[in-house]
Amino acid sequence: LKTGTSRALLKQQPSTLPTPGFVTKAQGHALIGPDGKPGSFKADGIALSTDNQYLYYRALSGHELYRIKTDVLRNPALSAAQVNAAPEKLPDAPACDGMEIDSKGNLYLTAFETGAILRRSPDGKTETLVQEERLQWPDTFAWGPDGKSIYFTVSELDLTPNWNKGVAPAHEPFRIYKMAATK
Repeated sequence: LKTGTSRALLKQQPSTLPTPGFVTKAQGHALIGPDGKPGSFKADGIALSTDNQYLYYRALSGHELYRIKTDVLRNPALSAAQVNAAPEKLPDAPACDGMEIDSKGNLYLTAFETGAILRRSPDGKTETLVQEERLQWPDTFAWGPDGKSIYFTVSELDLTPNWNKGVAPAHEPFRIYKMAATK
């Protein structure tokens, strides 16, 4: 920010692009746009490890999960080809919009396909923390001031007019939930 310079990285790298043929769904509802085509979304969710060593990210339209070392992203001496070769593919995870990491390295995911909040441990084990109908497109996370509670929004993105032939069956007011996140 001090220099005013920036650069675009991973711009057309496959890890940031939608999975070809993937149909984005939320609780069984396919997102089909006014043009009759399935919604296709590029990189969306990101989370920074608490030690600032890794940036986790993924395309919203897909199950692939990636991480990249932040020193690669910060190194202006690396070429685009070198940066594009650096992402590490992790085991697949359900499609999600929001991600957050706790102090133990657990990755939290908003699983909009199933209306759930998931926690993925550093060893790759994923568990469902909560799943229910009211979690219609869980979206963004934020830690509470106690560091033990996590807040998340429910945006009902899949129920907006664009994905429902101009009709808005979304249920206002939209919600923010709080839950205990640590064991």
